[in-house]
Amino acid sequence: MLKIAGEEVAELVEPSGAPAVGGIGGIGIPVYWSDVSFADSGSSTPGGGSDMPVNRRSFLSIAAVAAVDVGVAQDLAASIAGGDAGPLTAVQTTYGVDKTIASMLDRATRSTLLRWTEDLGNPVARVNATGILAKMPDQGESRRVVSILRNDDEVQRLYLTAVATRVCAIKWEHAAKFVENPTDFPFASIAVERFAREVVNPADVGARWCSAKMLQELSPVVGR
Repeated sequence: MLKIAGEEVAELVEPSGAPAVGGIGGIGIPVYWSDVSFADSGSSTPGGGSDMPVNRRSFLSIAAVAAVDVGVAQDLAASIAGGDAGPLTAVQTTYGVDKTIASMLDRATRSTLLRWTEDLGNPVARVNATGILAKMPDQGESRRVVSILRNDDEVQRLYLTAVATRVCAIKWEHAAKFVENPTDFPFASIAVERFAREVVNPADVGARWCSAKMLQELSPVVGR
């Protein structure tokens, strides 16, 4: 049993990959709840699809994750500075990588990312550019990020899925289904608690917006 926010909840799948013991309609849904606010799950999806989850860093130490994030972020920042959007099209970047790149932005690279949020045909690249801008230390592009999330359906879907994956510590494919049908999630009331904390995340306007949207969608099941 997991004890979360004062409640005991049956864990459907052990992180070690043990067989599921519960779920909706007999189908076990892995749920790996974390006690760390704004934690990075390390999950991403090649090409932005919902059928190829990549859980690359689930069991790495915090120090190792930080080292990986910095190395990847430095490489991506160099590509952005060089005007090469190619690396941003391959995989949706993680929370930690986005924050590290955001801390390196200068005026020129910020302008490049702003242009890419509109000009690039690849939704993964657009959500990556948006995610980096959303985590700028001064939160200076907050209004622009919110506008993108409201008006670009593909970016909104990918960003919502990434936030749900990280905040609820669930696999990408389950987060994608959760975002599509929030009230069907088996632990919706616990997800509400998690999003209620994330909605005041000072480091990421995109996560705040997505969490507020998920709370709105989950309002019918609060207390269920």
